[in-house]
Amino acid sequence: MSRMMPLLCIVSCHFEIIIYWHFSTSMFSFSDDVLKGMQMTEVMTLLTSATGHPLVKSFSGTDITPQPFSTGKLFNVTEETVSDLHSLSALLQRLEDKPTHTVIRGSLTDDQSSPVPRNKEYFTATPRQWCMIDIDSLAWDGDLSDQQAMLSYAIQQLPPEFQSADCWYHFSSSMGIKDGVNVHLWFWLERTCSDNELKTWLSGCPVDMRMFNPIQIHLTANPQFSDGAVDPYPNRSGLFKAGTGVSTVTVPSDLAFRSAVASKSSKQRASGKSGLLDPAGIERDPVTNLAFDGREQLMFLLSNQVMQELVTTEHTPSEEEVTDALWNRFCEEADISVVSDRGPWTIDDAASKAKARLQELESGTYDFVSRSDRTILVAGAGKVERPKLVGAIEAQSKLNTILSGFFEDLARGASPRAAVRLTMGTGKTKQTISHLKSYLSDKFQQTIEVYVPRHDLADEWEESLEGINAKVIHVYPRTGGKWDEEQNSYPNPIMCQRADYVRDLEQKGHSIYGNACLSRTSGEQCSFFGNCKYLDQFRQSGNDLGVENTIRIYTHASLFLSRNEFERQA
Repeated sequence: MSRMMPLLCIVSCHFEIIIYWHFSTSMFSFSDDVLKGMQMTEVMTLLTSATGHPLVKSFSGTDITPQPFSTGKLFNVTEETVSDLHSLSALLQRLEDKPTHTVIRGSLTDDQSSPVPRNKEYFTATPRQWCMIDIDSLAWDGDLSDQQAMLSYAIQQLPPEFQSADCWYHFSSSMGIKDGVNVHLWFWLERTCSDNELKTWLSGCPVDMRMFNPIQIHLTANPQFSDGAVDPYPNRSGLFKAGTGVSTVTVPSDLAFRSAVASKSSKQRASGKSGLLDPAGIERDPVTNLAFDGREQLMFLLSNQVMQELVTTEHTPSEEEVTDALWNRFCEEADISVVSDRGPWTIDDAASKAKARLQELESGTYDFVSRSDRTILVAGAGKVERPKLVGAIEAQSKLNTILSGFFEDLARGASPRAAVRLTMGTGKTKQTISHLKSYLSDKFQQTIEVYVPRHDLADEWEESLEGINAKVIHVYPRTGGKWDEEQNSYPNPIMCQRADYVRDLEQKGHSIYGNACLSRTSGEQCSFFGNCKYLDQFRQSGNDLGVENTIRIYTHASLFLSRNEFERQA
């Protein structure tokens, strides 16, 4: 058993908190046609409302109130030929005055005819030599009337290949009404690129990835203003010249490979009856949802789940109990009629796993890995007597006594563990910080982790720790957190330059560090690994020399995450 880490848990009565609790890639090869092929002519799929429904944002009144917007249901489908940025720009300029028209990236399937609804049954994903990049609410504190400066700044947020090429711009409907820079940038590419390639290429940039979807509409008409509403940007579009004389965006030579790796890593995984995603090695029949491959791994996982359910503080199950429960669960989750080279699956296999799990429990090695140490989570048994409530003054006194004892034990080299539950407003944060400052005043090379419910509270902690003998780091997630529909932005800074790829991995339950940062098996690493802002929150640098201690402030969501390589080294 590893040395138990010190733990201080102070919980507000208003929060119920439970504490403690491969970038494996196949090699791909691509023909020169894929990597270097250039298409001299291209088409754009135009949708026209079959009922004359306007496909345009509208505003009314002197306060420029946005009016309800909908896309309608049925569309007539046509195609327009384009061959370069010049012809693309000419078409887009014509569409600005056609409020019933819009553009999508997909193509109408061969067996369909207009009018059709806009869904994936009628359209297929099609690589395009053009792309539209939607930048929304990009923070801008410069002159809102300086369009060239705003466009230049917006394009600087894109990969270098885009920054050196001309493009057609069209400020979106909300420009001048909603904060920041809101613009659609149309580029002509060196070759056709798929939706997935564009997502990979633009990963980590402040762009709307929903555009790279076969049926996502690309609004092309100018917004409409009525009843006294005045368009704040009457000259919304034009050709932006990068100054290089280049009108075609060079496509990175490794883009197809990077996209294929990302798609492979993001393969949708199945889940069992528990609702948890299966590891990548387990494969299930799409009809029965029974596992037919990776069943050895499945039985191991189920044996841990069974132990979680049966072990309590007052009861250790027998080998027979665990065997029966595990065999029943395995028969529910696996297709035992499929016989592999190892032979048929029987209850003896369950008995073998049951025996191994019980031996681990007895020896103390049976564990769930938390962020601090090896911890066994067990269900409580019977009634628990709640502690007697005390008044505010007595509570503050008791808290001070507990904190004093905790840090005194810590200073002596012990590994104290304390848990305190207090109501809000009793000064628990202030007292804890005071004791922490005092403790660290003559210490060095100490690493402290603080876990709080939300990032705004982490900000408060960071401010309160000013002047402490430590480097204080507010740890932000890779991807900016959950999208805020009301603010139309992410609540936190985006730390990862491949944020969209990471969000896809998170959604599908894949490991982030091994798939997006550094593979321990192949040694492959992200092209941004050396200067990643997210990882910089954990690794030491030359600038850290002389810094005595480090405090990292996390949110509770991090308690459930495995440590990355740099956290384990700390």
